Amino acid sequence: MQASVASSHCLSASFPFLRTAPADIAGTTKHAVLEALLKVSLQDTFRDASLGSSPRRHSGTCKEDTRRVVEWSSAPEGEPVLWMCGSPGIGKSIIARSCAEELALKGKLGASLFLQRRDKTERIFTSIAYQLATRSDSYCQNIGGIITKTPSLVTQTISKQFQGLIERPFLKANKRGPSSANGWVILIDGLDECGGPDVQRTIIDLITTSTRKQTTPLRWLIITRPERHIQNAFGTSKLLSSSPLLEVPVSLGSNDDIRRILVYEFENIRRKYGLSSSWPSEQEYQILLKLCAGFFICALVIARFVGTGNPEGKLRVVLSLDNRAQSVADQHSLDPLDFFYDFILTSVPQNTLSLVQKILLLRFLDDQAASCDQSRPSVGAAGYANILELSEGEYIDACVSLHPLIELHCVRSTVTMKLFHSSFMEYMTDKNRSKDFCILNCRETLQWELLERLNKVHMNHPGDSINLALTWPANATGIDEHELYQRLLQTFLRLWLMFGIDTRLAQTLTDFQFDKIPELQMYPAFFQYEFSPREMRKRTPREIRNKLVRRSLHPLLFIGIGKPGSLFAPRPYTLGNGKGKVVCWKAASWSGWVIAPHPSAFALL
Repeated sequence: MQASVASSHCLSASFPFLRTAPADIAGTTKHAVLEALLKVSLQDTFRDASLGSSPRRHSGTCKEDTRRVVEWSSAPEGEPVLWMCGSPGIGKSIIARSCAEELALKGKLGASLFLQRRDKTERIFTSIAYQLATRSDSYCQNIGGIITKTPSLVTQTISKQFQGLIERPFLKANKRGPSSANGWVILIDGLDECGGPDVQRTIIDLITTSTRKQTTPLRWLIITRPERHIQNAFGTSKLLSSSPLLEVPVSLGSNDDIRRILVYEFENIRRKYGLSSSWPSEQEYQILLKLCAGFFICALVIARFVGTGNPEGKLRVVLSLDNRAQSVADQHSLDPLDFFYDFILTSVPQNTLSLVQKILLLRFLDDQAASCDQSRPSVGAAGYANILELSEGEYIDACVSLHPLIELHCVRSTVTMKLFHSSFMEYMTDKNRSKDFCILNCRETLQWELLERLNKVHMNHPGDSINLALTWPANATGIDEHELYQRLLQTFLRLWLMFGIDTRLAQTLTDFQFDKIPELQMYPAFFQYEFSPREMRKRTPREIRNKLVRRSLHPLLFIGIGKPGSLFAPRPYTLGNGKGKVVCWKAASWSGWVIAPHPSAFALL
């Protein structure tokens, strides 16, 4: 009961209008309702042209695709769901932004979300609800009343959020007559970017089921890659209804659209550097169009590369790729995206490239962990730098070397890294595509570097203090030595979990002082690590497996407390060998595993 009261108090603090009498919701608290919804929304995903939150870059492109969407939105008997799908780099997000602008101008846009990796799927429907509430007073009034009665709704499952935040407000409004939101389009770009396949299928199922049952007056425009699980989700919907959705594949961009982008970007470069209005020449534009091969992203990557110092010289470098691109295409039919990624990475000095590969590998591990637990905070730029013993300046210099493909943002002294396009990480993790540039090539080197640092800490710690130097200081990042130690160990365990260890590393780990981990983690309490002993055992060489990872009884059983099967699930594991071993255990409600002293440290068993 106390927990319930505490939870209610916490929600009331976040939602001040909950302390207002329900009768007052209608007129006095619209601002409070919007403010409360905004707190649990994905604000960075809003790209509503009508609100001026996004520059109208590349206007006039993708006219044919935009026209089809606008016609679909206006057709009285049109399908309630439009799925646009296309391969990476061909301009889906540019099309989406163009559609959002046109729909907003025609008063048809209900909400728009441009999703990226690490966006929390449990905030998709709260973000849509916020945008709808800004456009409709009756919807805002209804949703305010609903949240007043069920304040925990905004933190519940996405299914309950959809029912409570999307469907119920419109069902209430329907009782009073036709909705002003009739035919409004909800645009979701990049659903395939965030969460996992199961969550994405659930969201599609909620939307298509709602349209089939006509529980809202909305239409839905969903733009993704043609992933198999998304195809299956929409395919199931087709089987359940005669024509619940319209599927529109996005083809390669036309030269006219790509030329508009190149002209727009090069005009900005000309103004920045004071170059002649005749630069580039028509012949040079034709070569650039040929190199782009119908991919919008290639045009943008070219512009970003040319626009970062000495644009005339860099343009000549790009133009010289024409002959090389033709010979490569004849031999290997290389994807134009891969060709440009390869070209930019080739220009990075080797010593800098190795740092970039490690940074991107840490980012990849971070993204994989976030896809499993979206509540988990990112390690972030300062975390990556401290793990790799880089100063802030060294980290930034390494990332700047890949400026056409990586962006750095600094907000309130916090630096974050953003990939220019999600396909770049896919390229860097696929050895068949990226070859020597693949970030998995540096995995073993990083594992040995991490193990060396952990060994130094274990050999040189007095008491429970940790001797670790912060290369990106704590006063700028909030990271201390204990947190850095946790991140070093967590990164090592995650590499082991995802990629395994070779025989040489496994043999070395039989002498590793795992028993030092719990000694150093008594401050402020045992830390929960995200790993799976069972999976790590599978990824350990068979001949050494039983020395490193094996099942164990729970520590309390050794001293006569509890019965087998009554304590904690899953079953604990022993990690390590000889005097250096520890026991790993977790409760069903825990997100991670605790590494605790092995009972043999206290008694001979």
